[in-house]
Amino acid sequence: MAKFLDIPVELRLRIFKYLLPQGIHLHIRNPIRVKHSLFHVSRQVHNEAIDALAQSSKCYIWVYDSEEADDPPKLELPAPDYLSNVTCLNIIVRSAKVEETANRLGSSRLHFHGARLANWLRKFESLKELSIGIPYSGEIDEDLMMHFLQHLRTKANIKLDERRLSKTGRRMLEEAINDGGD
Repeated sequence: MAKFLDIPVELRLRIFKYLLPQGIHLHIRNPIRVKHSLFHVSRQVHNEAIDALAQSSKCYIWVYDSEEADDPPKLELPAPDYLSNVTCLNIIVRSAKVEETANRLGSSRLHFHGARLANWLRKFESLKELSIGIPYSGEIDEDLMMHFLQHLRTKANIKLDERRLSKTGRRMLEEAINDGGD
């Protein structure tokens, strides 16, 4: 009797795509947060299933604010090879982290982080929807937020958190991001 691991890898990957959840949002730094019994079968099956999940999933979340509280602000942008498959990206930008970066490291570092984020966004070749969420944390310095996000350019449909920005700030940011998406 044949064992599952005796099946060629290509067929196992196709099987995984049927077994794994579809249409979920994965954290781009750690797509393994999905709980599924398939990840507990063996180390080899676990690794193959993670690859299949990452390649078949189209929606990801990235958060600008995952450092420890005492660490200086930094920008970690993962470079997984499946970025070109992603069609939906949710970017969560914590305004407190934007302000902390500007205060501790200066606005030039904030500008640099924004430029790196924009460069990273270009790797998403199939991106159709970019959602930028700004969780509530008191007053938002729209000038700093614009300074951070001004370099983003995409052809994707843009969704901005309407509750956190003024109408003028939202319009200016949408125009900046959509401008140059050619």
